[in-house]
Amino acid sequence: MWIQDYSQIAICDRTSGRANRASVVFACMLFCTALISMTASADLPTRQDVREARRFYNSAKRSLRKNDILTALVHLKDAENKHPIYKYAAALATVHLQSNQPVLAWEAANRAKKYGVPKQKERRFTELSQTIEAQLLRTHAFLALTVVPTTASVRIGKEQWLPPYKKWVPRNFSVLELEAPAYAPQTVKWHHPTGNKATRTILMEPASNYGQIEVTGSPAGASVYIDGKRLGTLPQVNSGLLKPGEYTVSVENNGFIASEQQTVVRKGVTTPITMELEPTESDLVKALKSKTMWGWTAVGVGGAALITGIGLLAHSAVLIDDVNTLNRTHITGFDDYLREYDRKAGDIPTFGAAGWSMLAVGLALGATGATLLVLEHQEKAGGAFISESSAVRPPVTVRLTPALTGARATVNF
Repeated sequence: MWIQDYSQIAICDRTSGRANRASVVFACMLFCTALISMTASADLPTRQDVREARRFYNSAKRSLRKNDILTALVHLKDAENKHPIYKYAAALATVHLQSNQPVLAWEAANRAKKYGVPKQKERRFTELSQTIEAQLLRTHAFLALTVVPTTASVRIGKEQWLPPYKKWVPRNFSVLELEAPAYAPQTVKWHHPTGNKATRTILMEPASNYGQIEVTGSPAGASVYIDGKRLGTLPQVNSGLLKPGEYTVSVENNGFIASEQQTVVRKGVTTPITMELEPTESDLVKALKSKTMWGWTAVGVGGAALITGIGLLAHSAVLIDDVNTLNRTHITGFDDYLREYDRKAGDIPTFGAAGWSMLAVGLALGATGATLLVLEHQEKAGGAFISESSAVRPPVTVRLTPALTGARATVNF
């Protein structure tokens, strides 16, 4: 008896559990239905909107009877905004066409088609669409674009182009700019003659198929170019996505020596490059570093010193000759002789010492200048200056022989 009662209780419990679960499911269904109904009702126009739309439509008809097309367009737009149905959009397309605005007429006709064309209006709507298209084809081109990936951002000219990427344009040429995450930006030039319908499919390439170049270095502010295209300024520049291949990287800046380097871009790799510019030297600095300038300067100064020394020694010889003449021809008293002798002979040692000093300086400078010129010539000739004849030719020698009447110099090559 107890067991039987327990079984009945268990059966009742199972039955009540199923009923509770069914109640919960039913309640959830009711809630979802109510939520969907509320959402749908939120999108539907209210009775007030419908009445206002009808009032705007009637005002538009009155404006048309007065030939006030601009006001009629405003009223029809307000009517469609309040109550988006075929009637108002089709009327708006018709008035746009009358006001010679075929592109706006085409857009309004597309909205009317989206709202749903009543069966009894299909023929008239077809005629309206054909009339709009015929007028557009006189001065426009129709573009229909397909992009992969479909999430790409497309700009035509400077305007954003939204899906479904269909557009009438009053020109023969357009520039498209496409961007998408994980894809390489792309610029496409599209030639599309007016009076035609043009279709195009663009497949964007993944960014993983490209590489990059990162340029660092100094001085800050130096311009960086890749294949002649300016990218930015140092200390750091990134090239963005580049197709794999060989590129020329150059860096330029006023007051510095331009630098150029070849590099290879590989798929999926960022290639680092460091470029340091050297300051440029002025003409004066270059001249000061030139062996040629210093060589000829030394030769010139040495030549002048040699000539001066020879002149001083010649003057000393003249004084010596005057003293000898005085000794042979003097006939006055001894005191007069001493005064005359001191006057002429006193300067002989000074001019002689100065002359020999100038000769020594001239020879030293001349030899130094000649050495610098030879070194400069060897550097320019790449070290191939020494020839077969110079290998057996004796070195240059200069021999100076003093004399009472001057000096004699002998140069052997």
